[in-house]
Amino acid sequence: MYDPRALVVRLARLQYARRHTERNVRPAKPLYVRLFFLLLLFCALAPLSFAQIDIFTERYDQSRLGANLNETQLNTSNVNISTFGKLWSYQVSGSVHAQPLY
Repeated sequence: MYDPRALVVRLARLQYARRHTERNVRPAKPLYVRLFFLLLLFCALAPLSFAQIDIFTERYDQSRLGANLNETQLNTSNVNISTFGKLWSYQVSGSVHAQPLY
């Protein structure tokens, strides 16, 4: 049930931790240093954001074929009848509003 010795041990550990962490606290870095590192992070990750293509029409091109001819990840070697399709089904009690995959 309730053990007063466990409470005393917990309080002693908490006081010990407080005493030893107060001495080792570093002062916060100035705001301009943090903003510099944030800007550096954004500059490092910016080239990764150019992997997408610009989509100006509903189906990727002017002829509205729906084919993304610049696709690099999906190809016939990793999307075929043996590795792509319905994996599972789940019964629900109600309507499901979802978009089909084309």
